[in-house]
Amino acid sequence: MGAPIDPKRQERARRQCMERLVFEMGTLAVSQVWLESRTQSLNERDRRMFAALHAKHAMPTDLHIDFALPTGEPMLWVADAVAGAVGQARRGAALDIRETLGHGIDEIDVAL
Repeated sequence: MGAPIDPKRQERARRQCMERLVFEMGTLAVSQVWLESRTQSLNERDRRMFAALHAKHAMPTDLHIDFALPTGEPMLWVADAVAGAVGQARRGAALDIRETLGHGIDEIDVAL
């Protein structure tokens, strides 16, 4: 889920969130993570970040990161839908998706 942030700090915030994501995925024994593809240069920046995380043992060696477009991988839509619903719930929406999905959602705040 996102929060308003100075555009100059967006990539740094993304790196912090991704580092936490791969840590959490490692604790769940996840072996594959699909990220929404951005531009070729930004995807390459992400690949370098993940390589650095591998090198400093901050990411499981058997966790694979790949990129896809939502048009080719509809499961990418699920993350957007859940994040949007949780965001609405945090802002006081009448229907709190956390009541429906409950144990299926872990909310982790990352200090940016």
